[in-house]
Amino acid sequence: MSDDHSRIARLETSLESILRTLDEMKGDARRREEKIDSLAAGYVEFKHHRKEICQPLHVRIDGLEVRIRALEAFKWKALGAVAVVSFLANILANRL
Repeated sequence: MSDDHSRIARLETSLESILRTLDEMKGDARRREEKIDSLAAGYVEFKHHRKEICQPLHVRIDGLEVRIRALEAFKWKALGAVAVVSFLANILANRL
């Protein structure tokens, strides 16, 4: 009988240890779930905030495109003017 009592006592100790470990695991899982929920909420907030940030960037990029087109137009006009002046200078040089 004493062997049975000692085995039962060891089993009860093991069971208590297993139950404590399970409780700790549940607590860890709960903390992880709360952290995931807070990260997900932060992501949703960031996603909304990102739209607000990207909108002015889109407007700035459009403004830069307009400026680049104006600079390209000026470049071609200046190149045309240089070509006309060079042509006229060549004609005048040949006449003299």
